[in-house]
Amino acid sequence: MDAILSADPLLVWGLFTRGLGLVFLISFVSLSGQVVNISGALGGMPVSRTLERIQKDFPTWRRFYYFPSLLWFSSSDRMLRGLTIAGIVAAVLVIVGGPWSTLALLTCYVCYLSLDIAMAIIFPWDCVLFECALLGLFLPATRLLPEIGVVTEPAPALTWAYRLLLFRLMFGFGKQKFIGSRSKDLAYLKGFLVNQPLPSPIGWYAQKAPTALLKGAVLFMFIAEIPVPFFAFVPGTLSIVCAVCTIGLMVGIQVMGSFGYFSLVTTILCITLFDNVTPRQLDVTALFSAGQPVFANAFVLVHSLCACAAFLFNSWLGQSWHLWAFWYQLPRWVQPFLQFVRTLHPFRWLHPYGVFPPNSTPAVKITLMIEATWDKQTWHELEFHYSASNPKSPPRFVAPHHPRGDQAIIYDTFGLNPTSLLSSVLGAYSPYPFAARAPANSFCQSVLRGRTLGFVKNDVLDQHDQPPRAVRLTTQLLEPISIEEHRRTGDWWKRTYIGPHVPDQELDPDYYEDALPEPELWHFDAIFWRRRSRLRPLMERALAGHDDPLTLALYDAQGIARDDVLRFWGEFVPRIGGTVRTSFDNVPDVVGEIRTRYDRQQQRALYRLLGRFAMILVARLEPLYLYRGFKPEIPVRTYFHLWMLAHHIIGCGREAYLAAYDNPQSVTSYIPELTTQTGLFALALFRLEEMTFEAQKLRLIECYIYPHDPVVKRENAEKMRRDELESLPKAEQTIIRIGRSVAGFFSIMFDLRDSFKGPRFDRGYPELYPTFQELDSGEVVVGSYAQPPAAPPGASSIPAE
Repeated sequence: MDAILSADPLLVWGLFTRGLGLVFLISFVSLSGQVVNISGALGGMPVSRTLERIQKDFPTWRRFYYFPSLLWFSSSDRMLRGLTIAGIVAAVLVIVGGPWSTLALLTCYVCYLSLDIAMAIIFPWDCVLFECALLGLFLPATRLLPEIGVVTEPAPALTWAYRLLLFRLMFGFGKQKFIGSRSKDLAYLKGFLVNQPLPSPIGWYAQKAPTALLKGAVLFMFIAEIPVPFFAFVPGTLSIVCAVCTIGLMVGIQVMGSFGYFSLVTTILCITLFDNVTPRQLDVTALFSAGQPVFANAFVLVHSLCACAAFLFNSWLGQSWHLWAFWYQLPRWVQPFLQFVRTLHPFRWLHPYGVFPPNSTPAVKITLMIEATWDKQTWHELEFHYSASNPKSPPRFVAPHHPRGDQAIIYDTFGLNPTSLLSSVLGAYSPYPFAARAPANSFCQSVLRGRTLGFVKNDVLDQHDQPPRAVRLTTQLLEPISIEEHRRTGDWWKRTYIGPHVPDQELDPDYYEDALPEPELWHFDAIFWRRRSRLRPLMERALAGHDDPLTLALYDAQGIARDDVLRFWGEFVPRIGGTVRTSFDNVPDVVGEIRTRYDRQQQRALYRLLGRFAMILVARLEPLYLYRGFKPEIPVRTYFHLWMLAHHIIGCGREAYLAAYDNPQSVTSYIPELTTQTGLFALALFRLEEMTFEAQKLRLIECYIYPHDPVVKRENAEKMRRDELESLPKAEQTIIRIGRSVAGFFSIMFDLRDSFKGPRFDRGYPELYPTFQELDSGEVVVGSYAQPPAAPPGASSIPAE
C-alpha cells in the first residue's frame, strides 16, 4: 500500500464520525426553532391530530411500525422540544467521542426518525444523513477527545458502503441533471442561480456573469457528477481526486445558494475516500467467515443490493416509488422484493437521489406573495423570513441552517404538494396528506389565528391588536434587475403578478375537525395503505361478495348513518348522472347546490360514502386486474383508471352499481364510455378547490418548462394527448410511455390542465402567465406578459413593480 495515497484509517473514520455528530448538531439546532411552530399544538397541522388519526386507522402495533416515533408516548410541545434537545446533547457526545459514541449516534438517529412524522424530514440531505447514521452504527467507537481516531479499523465492507452512497448521491444528481440535456443547456446556471429555492447574494450576482463563464461552471458540474463519482470505486489517487472535486463542487453550492446542510454532509461523506487502505482489505469470499463482523457485512450486502434497484429513481420519488400501484399489477413473484423494501422503509434506511431537471429554466423566480387585511378593503403584504417575495427581498446566506417552510415555498408555488393527484408517484410515505388540507390553506388559517409558523416576519402583524380578517396568496414573477439598477434603487427584483394561489380565506373555526382524511378518502392508488388499515376487513368482505354493498358501506363507519346512504343514492347520485358529468365546467353549479342543500357534516358523509362505495366495487374488481401483468381481464390503462371506472359506474345509478358488484366482469361494457370527466366528476365535487389549484399549476408548469417556444410547446402537448409520440425525441417517448404505465395521472393531466379555468374558477384572480424565449446562447428570458382584463377584481392591491 502506498501510504502517500491514504490517510491514517483510524484518523479518517474518527473525523467522519465526529463530522456526522456536527451535522446532527446543526440540524437539531435548526429544527429546535421550527418544530413547535410548525407541528406543535398551535401549528399549521398539529402532529397530535395526525397521530390521533393514525391511531384510529392503524390499530394495535401497526401504527408504531408504519410510523415509528417517540411521539407516540407524548406529542406535546414539550416533547417536541425535548426531542431536539436530546438530539443536540447526543450530537455533542458523538463529537466528544468515547465508548458511548455509538450509543449517542443511535440516539441522534432515533430522535431524528421520531421527528420525521412531524417535520417531513425528506430533503435529499436528510436522506443522506439517515443513511450515514444507520451505516455509522456499525463503525467502531471513537476515542475521547482530544484524540481524534477510532479504536480500530472498520469492516472493509462498510467502507465500500459509504463509497457506494457517495456515488449514488453524486451520480444520482448527475443522471437527473444531464441525461436528456442539450448543448444549449450549458446555460443552465443562468436560470438556476435565481430560481433555486433560496439563492444567496453571491448566487444573485454570479447570475450576471458572462454566459461563457457559467457554461464552464456547468462543465465542471458535469465532470464532478458524471465521470468523477466512478473514481470512488478505485481506492488510491482517483478516490482522492473524487473527494477533492466533490468538495470543490460543495463549496460552490454552499456559496451560491442554501440547501440546508447538503454541502456539509456531502463534504463529510467525502472524508471516507481518504482511507484507501481498509477498502483494499475486502475479501468478498470471507464476508461471513468466523471472526468477521457478520451482521455488519450482511446489512451492507442487503443495503447495497437494494440500492442498485433504488438507484433508478430520484429524490422526488424517494418516499413512494416502492408503493406505486403499478407494482401490484406485476406477477406475484416480483412482490417479495418490493415487500421487503416497504418493510424497512419506515426506518429510512435507503433512498434514491437526484432532483433538478436537465433543461435550462427561465432566469426568473416564481414565488408567492402573502397579503392580509383587517378591514376587507386594504391589503397589507407580509414578508417571508428568507424566501424572496417582493422587489426588496434580499438574497440571504442561510445554510447550513435549514428553514424548512421557506425552502418548501417554491415547490408549493408550482403545486408540487401532497394534495395533488400526482402525489401517489412523488408523495410522502403517508396516505394522509392527499385528502388533507393543503399546506398553503393550513398556513393561511394559522395566520388568521395569529400564528405565522415562523415563516413570516411579524412587523405588520404586530401593528394590529387582532389577527387579520382575511388572508390570500398570489403567484408572482420575480426578475433579477441589473446591478446598476440595484445600486440605484436598492431593489433586487422586478415583480409582476402572474396568477392565483390561495384566494381570500377567512377564519374557519372548524378547520381541523375534518382536516385529515379517513381511509376511504385516500388516493386511488393507495393500495399499500388501505390493505393495512382498519378497513381491510371491509375490503375482504367485499371481495367475498356475500354482503349487500349498501349495508357493507356502513362497516366501521363512525359518522355515517343509514340515512346518509339513502341520501347518497336518492339525492346525490342523480345530480351527477346524465350529461352533467361530461364537462368539468358544470362542477361549480353542482357544488353550489350541494353546499346549499347539505351542512358540512352531511357533505363529509357523502364524500366518504363516495369513497366507500368505490372501494367496495374496486375490491371486487381487483382479482381481474392485479398481478396479471399487462393483460388484465379489465382492460383499463392503470389502477387509477380502475377507480375512475368505479366512480363512472356509481354515476350511472344504484342499479348499475349493484349489477357491477354482482358481476364484476360486466364492468368492461362501461369502459368505452369512461372519460376523465365522467371518472373524476364526482370526486371534483368534494375537491373543487384542490383540483382547480392543480389545473392552474399544470398550466403554470407548462409555461415554465422546456420547450420554451409556445407553439412547439402546445404542439408537443397535443401530440402527447393524442398518443402521437413518434415525432417526439426517443428519450421523451420512453419517459412518457413509462409514466403513463406507472400512474394514471399522466393520462388525465392534459384534460385536467385544460379544465377548471376562467372566472368561475379563479375567483377574481386571473391567470396571466408569461411566455419565455430561449436565446441562441441557451439563456431563457421572459418573452411576453399576458395582459390583464380591463379591471380585474382586486387589481388595485396586486401591483406590478
